[in-house]
Amino acid sequence: MSVINQMLKELDQRNAANHIGNNSNSGNQTPTSYTLPEESNHFKKIVAAIVIILTMVSVYYFKFMHKSIVTEQEQQGTQPIAIENSPVNVQPSEQKVVFEQPVIVAKSINEKSIEDIAIEEKNGDDEIIEEKIIGKEKEVLSLNDEPPRVVKSKRQMDVKTQAERLYKSARQKLDTNQFSEASELLEQAITIKSDFHNARVLQFSILLQRQQFDYLRQQVEASLQLWPEVHDYRLVKARLLLQQELKTEALVLLEKDIPPVSTAPEYHALLAYAAQQTQNDQLAKKHYQLLLQQQSNRADWWLGLAVSEERLGNKESALQAYEHAVERQGLSQSVSEYARQRIKALQGF
Repeated sequence: MSVINQMLKELDQRNAANHIGNNSNSGNQTPTSYTLPEESNHFKKIVAAIVIILTMVSVYYFKFMHKSIVTEQEQQGTQPIAIENSPVNVQPSEQKVVFEQPVIVAKSINEKSIEDIAIEEKNGDDEIIEEKIIGKEKEVLSLNDEPPRVVKSKRQMDVKTQAERLYKSARQKLDTNQFSEASELLEQAITIKSDFHNARVLQFSILLQRQQFDYLRQQVEASLQLWPEVHDYRLVKARLLLQQELKTEALVLLEKDIPPVSTAPEYHALLAYAAQQTQNDQLAKKHYQLLLQQQSNRADWWLGLAVSEERLGNKESALQAYEHAVERQGLSQSVSEYARQRIKALQGF
């Protein structure tokens, strides 16, 4: 604009000079009218065109810059801040954090579905809005002061349920002596849920019954390394050792970390049997008595107690134990006959 003012000033000075020159040449005559030269009119037109162009450029520039600044401010004011994989714990009655900008909290459950996405924003009415997205559907809920609900994944629950169904089917196959089919179902259950100990133990029992000792030994040792606290694996290994006539090794193994009789009666029963097989009748008597205190209607436990009592020379206690054994169900015909013979012998017949 200063350039334009300077040009106009110089133009006025030039016109004034021309006007003075014309007056001096005409003597004392006073002109009745003043006419600008053609060169002066052409210069004024050029200057006016330049002024108009510069004015239009200035107006366009200021409009464009103003629009860009407003657009940038709008984008900065509405752009959400994304926080991925950030757990949020909202307490309704304690602290409540309010963000000036919208905050998106996303938690991805698995590759197939997004089960828990919550968007919290403070609006003009101080009301919390939750946007819950499941798949491609969208649901907006007004919660006020209530915390957002968390949708839990059912994937683990489904895996456990599927493994338990396979385990149940395997037991049904065993009831009809379909060992191969049962073993395949148990293998599938273990593949789905590797720490399904009941399925592993049942599979080991099938291997033991089918005398697949080498493969069973490998599987049991691997399980003991992974889960040494699971006493069922020691139980299976002890049965394998007894099957191979390694009675002392089985007893030593079973005497490590003995579980309570109330939670593991079969463990104590095998321990008592292993003690009886190694002529350790005092230890066998102890565990048979513990078992019968928990469950007194087991004929096989009464028989085991009777055998150890008779070996220890306790004839009266042995006689009573034999009588309890034959009074209860669970013994085979041959074993029951043996117990009756021992009763007659102890009675002196």
